[in-house]
Amino acid sequence: MLPPMTETPDDVLQQVVEHQKRAPQIHDVLDASLKTFLLLEPWLAASSEHQKVKELLPRIRNQVVKHCETLDVSLIAAESGWHMADNAITVFGELSSRTASADDIQESIALISERSGQTGESVATVLIAVRSDRIALQSAKKELEDTRNRVEEEKKEHIRNITQTQTHHHGVSGMVEGIVRKIKGRPKNTSYILVSLPILLPIMAGRIDWDERIKHMRERDHKYYTCEQAINQLEAGITHIQLLEHYIDGLARYWAALDMTMKAISVRLESLQKNPKSRMAFSDLRKKYEGIKKDFFDYMTGIQKVQDYVKAQLK
Repeated sequence: MLPPMTETPDDVLQQVVEHQKRAPQIHDVLDASLKTFLLLEPWLAASSEHQKVKELLPRIRNQVVKHCETLDVSLIAAESGWHMADNAITVFGELSSRTASADDIQESIALISERSGQTGESVATVLIAVRSDRIALQSAKKELEDTRNRVEEEKKEHIRNITQTQTHHHGVSGMVEGIVRKIKGRPKNTSYILVSLPILLPIMAGRIDWDERIKHMRERDHKYYTCEQAINQLEAGITHIQLLEHYIDGLARYWAALDMTMKAISVRLESLQKNPKSRMAFSDLRKKYEGIKKDFFDYMTGIQKVQDYVKAQLK
């Protein structure tokens, strides 16, 4: 359905100029995806000697794997975006030409309108999956925080019991003897007496050099983190997922705006074709879409490298 002819050719031209300014920054989407991966990837090989933490780690690991599967879905949306950009290059090339026929241009516009719905749906699918990943990781983080708090309370209670035991001993030597006896007799799952919920994680890579195969995460140096430090790293990954949501949501709105812009152009096509200023604006937009098309290709290449790496780690 075409919009009513209430917009003048100048209005439509201004809409084209504004559309050019709102071009999606696909490299921001890739950057947020890679930073999220770098923060979450160590959890694929996380371990802990504390039983209560150990029970939670598979859930976090599985959710990290699920987020990597979401990146698979994003490749479908990116491929669709690549084709949309390619179609836009064609139509804006025709619009900036003096020789393209109105029928050819209208056919190209119709193709973009048809594909914009499909592309919008694929982007919406990715957005829903990314949001689901964030919510699930937030839930896992909350459970880890609750576990930490419960263990801290148990630790305080245990120390209080030790203090009470000391009242049955006389002098410093008796006090030490009581503490040692308590520690030696503790159950295996009360290691919190000695340390504060340590979590062993591979040291996070500052960057991944895809041209030189990174060491398998199990071969990398590992480091013990306190539960608080590990939670903070998980929170940083969740924050970047939220940023990724923002960029993907912007991309969905951009494709919807492109569809509306093309319909407005279709209505005023005859007048716009006669306007040299319009042809110049269309030429600039064609160049913009050449860059967008390249950005989508770079995104697909970058995410595919992540996928290849993850598959190698999970073998």
